[in-house]
Amino acid sequence: MSTNNHVALKGRLGADPKLVQLEGKCFASFSIATQDRYQDKDQNFKTLDTVWHRCLVFNASLVGIAEKLKKGALIKVTGTLSYRSFEALLTDNKTIKKQEASVIAHHIEPLPSSSASSQTPS
Repeated sequence: MSTNNHVALKGRLGADPKLVQLEGKCFASFSIATQDRYQDKDQNFKTLDTVWHRCLVFNASLVGIAEKLKKGALIKVTGTLSYRSFEALLTDNKTIKKQEASVIAHHIEPLPSSSASSQTPS
């Protein structure tokens, strides 16, 4: 039995991508918002929930694409899901264990933008 770790998301950037250079290598990070929607009996679209996804880009050619993107841009991201665990320091100097999920982007596709009111669900 084979397994497959594949994620495909279409959403809007919450902020301009952050570019980081570390040890001579450049990578980018950004968050995109996706929405779950449904159509009611009157043919109106209703939004159920907005979910934020953290995306990381390590591929140099994709970093070039990411740095051209701006807040609010509609994009499609495909990649793999990755988790990391860490300890967060609280204000009272106690630590708690946290886990964070990120999408490691393998492909970024800027999409034509349309107004939020005319978007159809995907």
